[in-house]
Amino acid sequence: MDLIALVRALHLGAVAVLIGGLAFPLLVLPLRRVPQPQHAALSDWLARLRLYATWVALATWLAWLAPVAMAMSGLGMAQALRPGVLELVLAQTRFGHVWLVRCALLLLLAGWLAWTRPRAARASGRDAIGLALAAALLVSQVFAGHATAAPASHVVADALHLAAAAVWIGCLPPLLFVLARARAGAAPWDALALAAARGFTGMGVLAVAVLAVSGFLNGRMMVGSLQALVDTGYGRLILAKIVLFAVLLALAANNRLRLTPLLASDPAHRLVAARRLWRTVAAELVLGAAIFGIVGVLAGSEPPAHRDDGPGAMQDHMGARMPE
Repeated sequence: MDLIALVRALHLGAVAVLIGGLAFPLLVLPLRRVPQPQHAALSDWLARLRLYATWVALATWLAWLAPVAMAMSGLGMAQALRPGVLELVLAQTRFGHVWLVRCALLLLLAGWLAWTRPRAARASGRDAIGLALAAALLVSQVFAGHATAAPASHVVADALHLAAAAVWIGCLPPLLFVLARARAGAAPWDALALAAARGFTGMGVLAVAVLAVSGFLNGRMMVGSLQALVDTGYGRLILAKIVLFAVLLALAANNRLRLTPLLASDPAHRLVAARRLWRTVAAELVLGAAIFGIVGVLAGSEPPAHRDDGPGAMQDHMGARMPE
């Protein structure tokens, strides 16, 4: 993986963690059901997670500009980062417009989360506002990628795919936080671990359904044919992503059908289940990171279905070409 692919993967991962940190108390484990002092501990941890994820997302989004400016201008990094070149990229290309909007959203989110962090223990509607801003940030990513070279239906499918992946993978770190305390034998966290596991399962079923349908639509639009799925580097990366997704599904099914019910059993079995569930959720998080790594590479690769559009297709998906 080259440096820019790593930057893209880190950015997407940071946005997913941000989404998950905001969605977890709304969709998985409502904070109103968490007693003190566990409420304060979880709220403070979530507030720090969101803020750190936002700063990582901002730093990697800033770093994303340089290679795009180089690709659009055909210049080396030193020349591409000159003010005149950057001004053209930002003012006269779609990517530049999206880049500015997303920078503004990230700065707004950073300010909002910094302001609400001291009030995290009393947050309620603030989480929903933060999630709405983060969702706008996530969806805006679509307009900087391949999907905008396709029909509007594909843009919608791509946005749904990103959202489902971000919620599913992004909620894993908070779930690990709760399970870590339950597996340590802290009795008050046992019931919270069971509630969080059940809440995550319910949310995960919907996320998996959206991922499967939108992933199929995306693959058909970007790859174009079964032959291209096997014969091209882009297609093989898609296959690797599908394999990782299948392993994730297997782990999720094991968690739902075998381990989560054990959390409701006697204390000895609850402790064993919490420890096993922590390990499998950690494995899911590693697989999710690998998927984001693949997406980071795919974002800089030309889809087989776009190659028929002519030599300018790769530049066009990122925005208008640089003026001569």
